[in-house]
Amino acid sequence: MTILYTLLFALAGALLYRLRGAPWLDFLHRPIKQMLYCGGWGAVGYLLVPEWWFVLLAYVASVGAVSLGHGSYMDLGHTVKPQDIDERPVGWILKPFAKMVGIDPTTTLYDAIGLTLNGILMTLPFAILFWWHGDLAAGFVIFAAGASKTLAYYIGWSQYHRLSFGKRSPGPTEIGEWLTGAFQWLAFATVYLMGAS
Repeated sequence: MTILYTLLFALAGALLYRLRGAPWLDFLHRPIKQMLYCGGWGAVGYLLVPEWWFVLLAYVASVGAVSLGHGSYMDLGHTVKPQDIDERPVGWILKPFAKMVGIDPTTTLYDAIGLTLNGILMTLPFAILFWWHGDLAAGFVIFAAGASKTLAYYIGWSQYHRLSFGKRSPGPTEIGEWLTGAFQWLAFATVYLMGAS
């Protein structure tokens, strides 16, 4: 039964992350969709950490990071005009680093590093929450969940051509969104199971 609940939690994360980037339920404004996406993380934090205000702070910071990171780097080197991409919030770190080590901004590597940093910023507040409360393993699982965003989009780009459903075939970034949500929420379900046992 635990496996079923964990998979359902991952499915909810996949649906909510895709909802956050999709034109569905337009009556829900974008910030509400982002708040819903991070809601599961807040619930896990609330169940495992005694200070509700610390969980609320992590939740608000994560919602902010999710709202800033949409659209950046998800094409993994397929953009024709990379100079037109909004690189908030990690461009100020990535651009000078890439210049220093000689990474071309039009490459997959550049975008992969950007996605990794963006994903880590999304989950870092909750990783800090768990680290602060002495649960190093949970913090590292959540930290890795953020970095999994790159893997999710890489799978999307490498496999989208195999998922053909006629007119309504998912694109590579759609697959990346589904998998990002599933991977990140799966990590939070794992942390809950670690803390509840």
